[in-house]
Amino acid sequence: MEKKKTISRTRVKKNEATNRNDVQKDAIVKSRISSGEDPALKSITDLVAYKIYQSADDRGPEANFITAENFVARYVPNSLPA
Repeated sequence: MEKKKTISRTRVKKNEATNRNDVQKDAIVKSRISSGEDPALKSITDLVAYKIYQSADDRGPEANFITAENFVARYVPNSLPA
């Protein structure tokens, strides 16, 4: 029988902090996309939404855009200036 590895509390807290930072970064990026503040991100999001429209996952323009926005926000580099 394998012994389970215990995860230290420090490691858990670090992961929670990283997740919070990711959520905050995602919110900033989504805000920049929605407001049109960053035309490049908006264009990328529109292209992703269009590709979703062309796929079997099409759920309508609004849902496609929201899905694309979440995807783009998640994969934009962490070095994005605020």
